[in-house]
Amino acid sequence: MGIKFACVPDAEKEVTIWTSTHFHHLIKNLNVLSVAEKVEKRRGRPKKDEPR
Repeated sequence: MGIKFACVPDAEKEVTIWTSTHFHHLIKNLNVLSVAEKVEKRRGRPKKDEPR
């Protein structure tokens, strides 16, 4: 679908809601991809574990 969620449980919850309202569709395989996005508006020195 291409929708971004804050966490994996939120995405899975949305899938269960969507399947309950669209009962005539069948989802066989569901892939949830976790993507880490860097927040650009932080000031100061980056943390050690923060990606560059």
